[in-house]
Amino acid sequence: MQRIQAANAEERPQPASGPAPLEPELQKEHLKPQPRSLLIDAVRGMAISLVALGHTNQGILHRGWWGHSDAGTRLNVIIYAFHMPAFFFVSGIFIFSSVQKRGKARFTLARIRTLLYPYVLWSIIGTLAVKALSRFMVQHPLTLRQFSMDLLLGRGVWFFPALFLCQMLGMWMRKLRGATIVAIAMVIYYVHPATPITFLNLGLMYFPFVAAGMWVGQSYERMDRISRRAAFGCAIFLLGTLCAITYKPWMSYSSYVLFGGIIGTLMLMMLARSMSGSSLTRIFAWAGEASLAIYVAGEYGQGAVRQVMEWAHITSPYPQLILPTMAAIAIPAWVYQHRVKLHVEWLFIAPFLEPRKRVQHPMATR
Repeated sequence: MQRIQAANAEERPQPASGPAPLEPELQKEHLKPQPRSLLIDAVRGMAISLVALGHTNQGILHRGWWGHSDAGTRLNVIIYAFHMPAFFFVSGIFIFSSVQKRGKARFTLARIRTLLYPYVLWSIIGTLAVKALSRFMVQHPLTLRQFSMDLLLGRGVWFFPALFLCQMLGMWMRKLRGATIVAIAMVIYYVHPATPITFLNLGLMYFPFVAAGMWVGQSYERMDRISRRAAFGCAIFLLGTLCAITYKPWMSYSSYVLFGGIIGTLMLMMLARSMSGSSLTRIFAWAGEASLAIYVAGEYGQGAVRQVMEWAHITSPYPQLILPTMAAIAIPAWVYQHRVKLHVEWLFIAPFLEPRKRVQHPMATR
């Protein structure tokens, strides 16, 4: 009798408050983008701000505006010790969860649309811009042959194909233990031979930081347990350590990249934690969301402001360092944040190859 009642209960439609009618809502919830991490975006924002600062500083060094001061050289050494490793580290944190959510094919397609597409597009834009504005720039226009070789070998905007390579390696290694991935990355780092392919060399050089990010994964959230005051103290200590190891070269370049990258990345993480809840965090996170746009387009805002300042005969190093850097960050970040309203999404993500969203059939969940 109980079995008959149970069978009849299964055949009767579920009441409105039962689980079946909620399935479409659960599916919509599943398809919603996960909320961004303010801390990770703040780290990205600080890292891309340092990229812009480093590019601006190199222009000042090239023009000799620092004079006899070694401030520009010291700044250049410190910035380039860790700003790119920080990017690769944070890119590895979400690889496992992203592949698990999307699947390998959709993950790869997403990286093609957001990394390889803007790489090709902005390589073309950059080449045309140099040809049109060569009298205002130190670069010389490329021939078609030079452009093709640079594009194939990953010169110029090398970060995009190098990061794509690291993301693919991470995707295929994601089922290994985090420590194993780091160990493999370290072996590759020290034994891989140099090749004429720029993005391959740099991708393998920075892959240990992606592996470290995969090892850390969602554990970065434990940083909330660290007080902001303690995090700030750690950041100051790490900055001092970074200045000490970069003051004079005393180790091999490969070790310098590793130690500088680890110390600098941890410093940015601690600094982001120390600013948690402040307006600075939101500002850096705002820039961090637009980091790839700043990377490819920042030089145009920077160059425009620098040229105006030169026309105004303002060549003092500090104004030339601060104002063009602010323009390099703010202008492309604003454009990126308003890309939908401005109808310029195609500048940063491919308008084609968009995968269809997978909608699970209601019966499949029963």
